[in-house]
Amino acid sequence: MIKPPSLIREYTWIWSKDPALDSPPNGAAKKVLTEWERRLKNARDTGVYDGVMKAGEKPTTFGLQAIPNDTWLALGGLVESGAISRVEWPLWAARMALHTIGNTGLPEDADLTRRTDRDFPRLGQMAPVEAFNQFGPVAIDVVNDMFVTILEKQSAPSPK
Repeated sequence: MIKPPSLIREYTWIWSKDPALDSPPNGAAKKVLTEWERRLKNARDTGVYDGVMKAGEKPTTFGLQAIPNDTWLALGGLVESGAISRVEWPLWAARMALHTIGNTGLPEDADLTRRTDRDFPRLGQMAPVEAFNQFGPVAIDVVNDMFVTILEKQSAPSPK
C-alpha cells in the first residue's frame, strides 16, 4: 500500500550553518564531515535535532510543508519556460514551502502572511520574499541549502 506523505504536517528545518549546531570546524577531516552530514540529514528526516545541537543553544527554525503537486509542477513549468530563472527557482520553492520561522534573534520578525504573487497566481499562497531578506547576505545560502531538502521531500519523502 502506498501511504502518501502528509501535506498538512509541518516539518522543522535548520540551516546547516546555524551557529547553534555543533558542526565540525573548518578544515575538518573528510570522514568527520561525512559523518556530520549523515547526522544532520538524519536530524532533518526525523525532526529530532538534539544530537546535532550545541548545549544550551537555540537555532533559528524554519517550518516547512511539502508543496502540493499541482503547484510544484506549475513552478517547474515556469522555470522550463524561462518565466522564472533557474537561479531564482530555489527562492520560489522556499517561499512556497515556508510556513513559519522561529527564534530569529532579530528584533522584529518579517511578516509571514502567505499571499498569492500577482505575477504567478498559479503558484498559490506563499511566504513573502521579506521572510528571507531579513537574514541579509546569508539568505542566499539559507535558501539554497533549504532547496536541497525541498527537492528531496518533493521527489521521495523520507520514510522516517
